[in-house]
Amino acid sequence: MGVIRHKKMLCYVIVVFVLLLVAGYAYLIQPIGLRTLETERSLANKQKLAAALQSQMGKVAETPDSDRVKLEVVRRQIPEQPFMETIVRDLRRLEVVSGTQLKQYNIEVGTTGLVDTSIQKTKAAVKDKSAEDKTNEKPHLNVTPIQIETSFIGTYNQIYQLFAEMESLDRLIQVDKMSFHLKQGPLVQINAPGQLIICNLTLAAYYSPALQALLKKPNDIDYTNSSGRTNPFN
Repeated sequence: MGVIRHKKMLCYVIVVFVLLLVAGYAYLIQPIGLRTLETERSLANKQKLAAALQSQMGKVAETPDSDRVKLEVVRRQIPEQPFMETIVRDLRRLEVVSGTQLKQYNIEVGTTGLVDTSIQKTKAAVKDKSAEDKTNEKPHLNVTPIQIETSFIGTYNQIYQLFAEMESLDRLIQVDKMSFHLKQGPLVQINAPGQLIICNLTLAAYYSPALQALLKKPNDIDYTNSSGRTNPFN
């Protein structure tokens, strides 16, 4: 009986010891392994992110000075953000120079499309000398159009002055649609250079978010509200 009891006690001790080992693994060793695995995954993701950021910074750093100058020229014409306030400022400038008053600005952002840029060399062409025969091709830039609808009344000289001033703007603004008709007046009028003309205009400006990846310094806009005007985008 004593031998059997001793064997039973030994079995109990062995079973309890095994259970303690299992419990210790479940509550101590396994959580540590899971936390280690999670830490390794997090470290791997951060390393990938750091490598991607470093690669992006390297691409910007590798941009030749000549291309940076051309990018800045494109940026003045097609900025990386909508900058609605500068559009309102430019419209006000057209009013002041031409002596007209544009009525009811209707400004809407369209959908992204393609436009030719003035940059003659792509980055691939700069890195790969074998692509020199393609450097004369103009690359396309993804842009989002901004449609501007307005109307005004002015003389022929005022209309001419408005469009001449529009060509001198830093930002690219194109005429999409345009219609003219004479304001009602005398049926017969000889030598009347001051005849008023009603002009309906649809203009198009552009911006390209893709430029943010190529230009480090943000394009800060110094803008104050024009006298007598309310900026609806504030």
